[in-house]
Parts: sequence; C-alpha cells; structure tokens
Amino acid sequence: MIPKLNKESFLQLEALRGLAALYVLINHSRGWLWVGGTYFVENNLKGELTMIGQLGMYLNMFTRLGHEFVVLFFLLSGFSIAYALHNSKDVISFLVRRGIRLYPPYLLSVLWALFVVYMTREVTPDLYKGVYEGVQYRGLSNVEYFLSFESIALLFVYVPTGIVVAQFWSLGYEVVFYLIAPFVVSKKSIYYVIISSLLYIVGTFFKVEYFLFNFVFVYNFYFAIGVFLFCYYIPIRKYLYQRVSVYVLMVFVLLLFIVMVGLNILWGGYSRLTELIALFLGGIMIELFLERGFKSILLSFIGKFSYSLYITHLATITLFISIVIYLFDLEPPFVSPFFYWLSLPFSLLVAYVQYLIIEKNTKRWLDLKRKYL
Repeated sequence: MIPKLNKESFLQLEALRGLAALYVLINHSRGWLWVGGTYFVENNLKGELTMIGQLGMYLNMFTRLGHEFVVLFFLLSGFSIAYALHNSKDVISFLVRRGIRLYPPYLLSVLWALFVVYMTREVTPDLYKGVYEGVQYRGLSNVEYFLSFESIALLFVYVPTGIVVAQFWSLGYEVVFYLIAPFVVSKKSIYYVIISSLLYIVGTFFKVEYFLFNFVFVYNFYFAIGVFLFCYYIPIRKYLYQRVSVYVLMVFVLLLFIVMVGLNILWGGYSRLTELIALFLGGIMIELFLERGFKSILLSFIGKFSYSLYITHLATITLFISIVIYLFDLEPPFVSPFFYWLSLPFSLLVAYVQYLIIEKNTKRWLDLKRKYL
C-alpha cells in the first residue's frame, strides 16, 4: 500500500507547499494593505471604481482562504512525515532531524520580527498608535508587550505574542504532531486515523479556545488524514483517482475552491466545513502534482523556501508598510485593490535571503549527516 516516492516526487510536493505558502502570503498581504470590498459597499464607492478596479475587487474575493491553505500545510505534513517515518523508525534521529531542520530558521524569523518592530517603531511611530483602521493595525498597539522579556521568552517556545508573528499559531500544532508521530505512524496507522476522526467528531460539539484541546479535537485530524493518504495511497489511486481523467480532477478542484470561497464569504470566515473541503482539495492536488504531471518552475522554487516564507512574511509586510508610510506619506490600508501586489516580491526576496542564510544550510548539513541521523 505504501507509495514508492523518489526525490522527483517530493520536488512536486515542494511545489504544492510553494503554492500554499504563496497563497497565504497573498491572503495576508491583501488583508494588511487593502481596505477590503466592504469599504466600497459601506461608503457607496463601488461605482467610482474603474472596470479594472472592480475586476480587482472581485478577484480579491478569491484570496480570502488563508486559514484553509494552512490546513493544506497540515495535510502535507502528515503525508511527508509518514514517508519519513516509513524510511526510518529511529525516534531520536527523527526528532533531532526535525529540530535541526526547523528550529534555526524559526529563531532567525523571531529575531527578524523583533528587529522589524523595533526599527519601524522608531521610523513610523504612528503605525503602533492605533491611528490606522483595521484589526491588524490595532494589534500593533501592543508593541511594548511584544518587545518585553516575557513575550520574547514565549516566542522561543512557539507562542505568538503579537500580530507580526500571528502566523506562528500553526507551528505549535506542527511541533506536537512531530512529537507524537513516531508513536502513532506505523503499519497500524489506521487506528490513529480512526481515533483522530472520532475525536474530531466529538470536538464539533464543543468550542474551547485552548491549545491542547484544539490539537486533540481539531487539528490532529488534518495531520491524520495526511498520514492516511500516504499509507493508503496506492488503493486510493487504484479505486478512485485512476478512474477519473485529469480534466475532471481539475474541474473538481476549481469547483471545490469556488465553494470554499462562497462559504467563507457567507459565514464571514473559515469553518469546519471549509477546512474539510480544503482536505479534499489537498488530496486531489497531491494526485495532480505527484502523478498527473503538474509542474511549475516558479512554485517549485518558492517551495524550496516555503517554510522561511511562511514564518517571516508578516514581519516583512509590516516593514513594507512602514517604508511606504515613510517614503510616500501614504496611510494604510490602501484603496487600490492592486497595490498590495507590490509587496509580494519584497516578501519573497526577504524570505529567500533568510532561506539562504539558515534554512538551506541546515538542509545541506542534514544531507551530509544523513547516515548518522
């Protein structure tokens, strides 16, 4: 039942990670830099937009699924960690490799966020005084706490203590999964999947904003589905995917995406249902990228530093906004539905530089020490 995956296969999974990371970047950049479609409706300004502007406003509706694409990250983690543990049963070696691979880039991203906040507070102090509209800018007003010793100490153990590192919320769940994975991912992984599914169903009847509760009764299920897809990849392909043409799969992906967007708009944000749809979408996309020849040089390139991109991008967006305020005396968020696109290359460049400094070198070192770890 276990798929035979080679280095080329995992390059395709990197492309899928690149897609997820790029989408989350677009989602957050839009959220920070654009006033949003509601602004035009509430102020009766929709008619004042040019045809291109209106098109941009409607297209931006399709960039609101940031949370759902983080669920895709969880699915991919479950899939890839199941592969890693299939090839190596050494628990200590697995955990050491995960720590070396992930923690040094994370430390750099923490230092980057602290540097950005300290520097931009000096250059554009209004950014941290609640002057600008939007929950993101109100969140920046806790700057004193963010730079405090307590906050910094919490950051080192994956606790997000400020809006510029809000994306860290998902990293703690990844860490817990890595810690339990060697003990639950095995030849009998189906029991892990069944138990995780039952806990997920139970969790639908309760809403408790507590980290361990959310892991056990919500997010663990998404990792478990990734494990299930890996362990039963061959029969799933044989009885499901191979019976459907690539064009039908592509249409299904598009429909699922549109449904997710519609439900997200209808309910004002993500929900259990949109997260489940994201799982189905992710499963089909794994098939498309691994088996149906989907390739993208750009997404594969971004996939190489997708982790660095994910953990650095909110601080980089904050820096971009500060630069715009300082150089052009403009007040965020901005009316143009296209302006935030200017920040994307900047965020990608910063993430790639940090990838070259730390993440690439940890990958290289681990490859050299593979026989020992």
